[in-house]
Amino acid sequence: MNNPSGQLRQLATPLRETVRGVLQTTWSNREALMALRKSAEPPAALALLDRLGAEHLHAVFTVELMFR
Repeated sequence: MNNPSGQLRQLATPLRETVRGVLQTTWSNREALMALRKSAEPPAALALLDRLGAEHLHAVFTVELMFR
C-alpha cells in the first residue's frame, strides 16, 4: 500500500492493559494532513477501524523543532 502524499511514517502500538491502541502518523506538514482529511476517501487505517466497528479519537500535535 502506498502512503498518502506527505505522510512520512505510521506506527501502531497496542496498549497491553486494555483493548486500546495508538496509531501515530507523522506528516511532512499540516497542509498534507488537511488535504487528506478533506478527501472523499478516509485513510486506510480509519476505514479499517470503521469496518471493525471500533471507536476512534483524533488529535493533532505540531512539532516545532526537530533534532536529528
